[in-house]
Amino acid sequence: MPVETLGVDIGGVLIERVDARLDTSFFVDNYLATPAVADAFDALHSLNVQRFGDRIFLVSKCGLQVQARTREWLEHHRFYDRTGMLRGHVHFSRFDPAIAESNSTRNCGRLLLFPNVPADTGGGH
Repeated sequence: MPVETLGVDIGGVLIERVDARLDTSFFVDNYLATPAVADAFDALHSLNVQRFGDRIFLVSKCGLQVQARTREWLEHHRFYDRTGMLRGHVHFSRFDPAIAESNSTRNCGRLLLFPNVPADTGGGH
């Protein structure tokens, strides 16, 4: 039987969207002040403890600057301490319109996750 694994997007799922047109507000100097989505850390902690254990992964599509800021934001907000998730379970795909879809799909396939469906499409996995 396949082992259940959970893949979670970051922008708009863990990190609050301050503008509906953007995934995050990481394009401003004060990006560390961007809040977490309400109850997201608590929900991931519960899923970690009650169901998935070390089989939860963060998967995000972004450029190098947003990747670095995302890692810094996760540390700043004590994400790993608060959720019990592993630092090595964060995977990024390059944001390149020509290849981003295939990179995200490749990451999900490598991790045995279904391809990411953004939360705002109504088709969440």
